[in-house]
Amino acid sequence: MCWVLLSGVASYAGDDAGRKIIEQCASKIKQAHVVSYEVDYKGTAWVAKRVGEVSGKVVVGGRSEWDVDEFWCDVTLKKHDSEEAIHLMAGSDGDQYFLIDPKTKMAHLDMDPAVLGSQGRNVRRAIFRQYTSKEPMKDVLEAKKIELQGTELVGQEACHKIEVIEEDDSRSVWFISQKDYLPRRVVGYHVHPEHGEGTTDLTMSHVKIDPRMDHGPFKLVVPAGFTKTDDFAP
Repeated sequence: MCWVLLSGVASYAGDDAGRKIIEQCASKIKQAHVVSYEVDYKGTAWVAKRVGEVSGKVVVGGRSEWDVDEFWCDVTLKKHDSEEAIHLMAGSDGDQYFLIDPKTKMAHLDMDPAVLGSQGRNVRRAIFRQYTSKEPMKDVLEAKKIELQGTELVGQEACHKIEVIEEDDSRSVWFISQKDYLPRRVVGYHVHPEHGEGTTDLTMSHVKIDPRMDHGPFKLVVPAGFTKTDDFAP
């Protein structure tokens, strides 16, 4: 029988090692009330034409009694066919959503997530959904295959590399920190019948659990000189 040595936890039989790491990851996420990180998100091949690039700073909390994510982000967006960088700040306090546009000096606030406007979906690509899930990593643990493939650096972070195959044969590769068992990178593989394979790649760095903050991050603070409105962002 093959055994794999895991840093910080006991050794597990080879086929079980990846699942045990994912379970450890789920436990760590459940313990965290707030997580902050810096994000880089992009697509490759045909996927890049649909998702563009997202980078910036993110803070995520849990889910409110209304089942709405708590988050705040300050991100830059780029489309695949443009050099234009779009700077936006957005978030939700679990009740209302807001988007702050430095270009127009408008702060949009409403209960409807559509207030985030045409860039809402791209902004929310920065949000790592497992952090706001009531049952984090549950969908990953239900996969038909979870296989530890060794270790790999993500930036300067030593990570367990784990391949996950879902029941529908969709595939992703997870990079879980050996230090704190929180994810640092997730690569999703997507196959198009005409265009072949492309990926989505979410990388997180400077991950902090329950960081100290001067004020609650999830309420809208209208910057000086900006106009608050309940109109939806364009």
